[in-house]
Amino acid sequence: MPGQRSSIPGKSGSVGGISNNSASAENDSDSGRPRSTDFEEDAKESTTRTTTESGRTEMDSDDDYPELNGELSGADSIESPPPSRESKVSVHSEAATSVAEQKMARKERAAVTIQAYTRGHLTRKKLKRPQTPGPFPREMEEEDLDYSEPEQSEHFTEPEDNEIEEPEQGEAADEPITREEAAVTIQKHWRGYEVRKNLPEKQPETPVNLEEGLIDTDDENELHETLESGMSREVDKEESPDGPMTYMVRIFTGNRWAADTEADLHIVLHGEDGDSEKRILQQDSQNPRFVQGQVDDFLLVMPSVGKLRKITIGHDHRGYGAGLFIDQVIIVEGSGNGRVYLFQCYKWFDSGQVDGKLERVLNCTATYQGPLNGLKKSQGRWELLLHNGQASTGLGATTSNLNLFGYSHDVMAKSIDIYDNTLAQVPSVSLIQVDFGAELANLTKVRVEIDGSGDMPDYYLDYVELNDLDTDEKIEVTMAKWLRWNSEDKGAQAFRELVVFKGTPDALPLCTYEGKLRVLVNKIALCHPNVKVELFGENGESGIFPVSLENKDGKKDKFDVSFRIEAASLGRNIGIRIYFDPTEQGAAIYDGLGEVQRIFDKLGVENAVGDGCFIIQHGLIRESTHTPYRMVLEQSRIVPRVDESDSFVLELRTTRMEGLSTKISKSKMPKKKTPNWIVSMLIDERSTLLPAVTLCGADGSEQMQCLDTTPVDGLISYQQKSDNIGEIKKIRISIDRGQRLNVLPDEEMPKPRVLIKKIRVNDGANGDIIHFPAATAEFFEYSVVEYPAIWPDVQPIESVYYEITVSTEDSRTQMPFRAHFKIIGEMGDTGLRYFGVPDGSTPTIFEPGSQKSVQFEALNIGEIQTIEAHVEANEEFFWKISEVVVHSEDGLFYVFHFDKPFTLKQNRQICHVSPLTALL
Repeated sequence: MPGQRSSIPGKSGSVGGISNNSASAENDSDSGRPRSTDFEEDAKESTTRTTTESGRTEMDSDDDYPELNGELSGADSIESPPPSRESKVSVHSEAATSVAEQKMARKERAAVTIQAYTRGHLTRKKLKRPQTPGPFPREMEEEDLDYSEPEQSEHFTEPEDNEIEEPEQGEAADEPITREEAAVTIQKHWRGYEVRKNLPEKQPETPVNLEEGLIDTDDENELHETLESGMSREVDKEESPDGPMTYMVRIFTGNRWAADTEADLHIVLHGEDGDSEKRILQQDSQNPRFVQGQVDDFLLVMPSVGKLRKITIGHDHRGYGAGLFIDQVIIVEGSGNGRVYLFQCYKWFDSGQVDGKLERVLNCTATYQGPLNGLKKSQGRWELLLHNGQASTGLGATTSNLNLFGYSHDVMAKSIDIYDNTLAQVPSVSLIQVDFGAELANLTKVRVEIDGSGDMPDYYLDYVELNDLDTDEKIEVTMAKWLRWNSEDKGAQAFRELVVFKGTPDALPLCTYEGKLRVLVNKIALCHPNVKVELFGENGESGIFPVSLENKDGKKDKFDVSFRIEAASLGRNIGIRIYFDPTEQGAAIYDGLGEVQRIFDKLGVENAVGDGCFIIQHGLIRESTHTPYRMVLEQSRIVPRVDESDSFVLELRTTRMEGLSTKISKSKMPKKKTPNWIVSMLIDERSTLLPAVTLCGADGSEQMQCLDTTPVDGLISYQQKSDNIGEIKKIRISIDRGQRLNVLPDEEMPKPRVLIKKIRVNDGANGDIIHFPAATAEFFEYSVVEYPAIWPDVQPIESVYYEITVSTEDSRTQMPFRAHFKIIGEMGDTGLRYFGVPDGSTPTIFEPGSQKSVQFEALNIGEIQTIEAHVEANEEFFWKISEVVVHSEDGLFYVFHFDKPFTLKQNRQICHVSPLTALL
């Protein structure tokens, strides 16, 4: 009968919850088949089981590990039992007890000696030195002060009369070991004090963060060496459990457009022993923090909150573009156990993005505790402690077998049909030992699957402890999710994946994949509607999950079905495998297409048979709603079967990527006020020219008004109040030739110029901030530079070069004139550009019959439509242009013909591009 445990063939179980399994390794290929979810096993037969009770075998009096049944070699040693299991202590002989008592007596005398000299020294120091403010009131009695180290005060007591007895000289001479041990103890604590004293801390300027410092260590290798050397553990061995704790917080800003912020962040740590105060992670004016793709380290000293469970992190700056994108947060705990915590995020903290949240609570993804030394190399032998069920409800027990899959990039090993009696009794802990093999020494993820056996197929997995039996590395991965068997609930899945975190920032992200399949409606049914699907990519494959292809709405041509699963990142080149049960006609068509595909494969031809015309037309996959693209899978491929037992498999492969907006929806977007754009510009002290600033938007452009021509601390500001130009696309900076800066001219500078160091653009009414590339540039009288506006997850306009060639038919003038051209396209214009050198030192002479060219850089304006020419002159002139040709980077050229000559009165003309027939 289902659910009975009297006979379970092919399984190993024990009362103590121990299962020993050897995993088989295999290359991860594209021809995968269902592992534990074949259609024949879904509900057609119930499996009977035999429980084999195996006791624990003591290797010796100090060994708490069970027999590994030959899976571990004799050279391997298991140095320490897991913390959750009770150790057995052997009984020592009376001789050994006597020696121990002697050692303890010597330690007690050493402690008394240390306390005596310490209290004497502190008392004398107090009498000699004047009173100064300190952490304790001066009227406090000496006996109320605890000057001893916590380790000593916990194990030794003082005489009741609190009198300090100086040891006799004869006793000290007879017992040199006592003084030697006392000296060693003193040196140990002195070294600890010296290390703590020299901890790198930066005192902030504001009193809010008195215990906060910054560490400038962006080198990943340097941090990893620091962790391996055990520096943090050496420092914090001297820390009291109830005293201050040092936390190194590492913020990983994402490599996304406009992912950086100027705001300060705040963080709260939540642990098993309580919550910390809100701490501010401050910006640095000299070295900006939270820059795109950058790692920033902060050293926080605060009371310990115990083992971390989650953190609250965010900022208070509301406005589109004012937030940031955080990949992950890693916290190194400065305690003797050397724990490193991983908090994965990969989300926006921006009021104009996705859900508009500025603050998020991040649960701990995984915890890592490394060995005291990293000399041992992993052989892929792991011990897994599965914490089963929900402690609060008592739910989550299962009768399913468990299948484990280990991955290391392109290598996969598995251990299947695992069962233990503790899985059916929750809350409980099941211990499984598995050998993935040396090929998986660099384990990246572990997948846990259920096979749906018995009358309780579903399973709740709280968290998992992974212990490397070779390196003594310990990893704890938080899960707290259900594994559901054949559930129709959206997001339900029969597997969960554990990311393997080893203290470094290269752990695979845990993604929530959302996708769609475009199903073709055929007159002849080719397969049954219930199919199995798995995703695969460069980082392995996901588990298998069910999808229904049933045409519920009766569509006549095609329809879409959606799915959502959680899995470790598969990389970017993702594919979909669809396992289906064909009809008789579908099987015949499949085998025929398979033969053709096999011929193509032998010939090395890349053609895919059945592309877009067999069952599925195409697929779409997106990693997250915070991802600005999705993968389009338009290439379908038949996987030929080798024999009759093979599954019928259809593969879809990624052909292109499609951009998607991550901006908050209009329904959730708060109503905006009329923009009040403010530009702040930092210039150097030797600047004399006044910059002119033009904001260019989707609906037009406007020049901003300079608020004051006198720089204040090198800053000049501009303002523009209007909503007529639409969303800002770029900013154009030129020189205001009508006025100059209100500064004394620099006689050492041969030419007037201005050096712009930094530009900041923000909307004072709505809080929006526009990001720009590094804007450091030197401008002369005729210089023009355009900078693209960078909005969150929006690719900025690319920069291109344009070349203008002017053919002069006739020219008559007494003084050289200056010509300017503006190119206008479907995406805006370039602004007026001087036809010559930017500083204007050498005017361009347009002789009759000459041909002159100039090249300049501008942001792409798309297909060119119009050109505008403007001529500056102080005297009468005549200039007739026969032809103007504009060359673009894409190899196209555009020809323009001006109808009239240029004169002092006719000094500005606009011309449209000549039609193709005029060029023939």
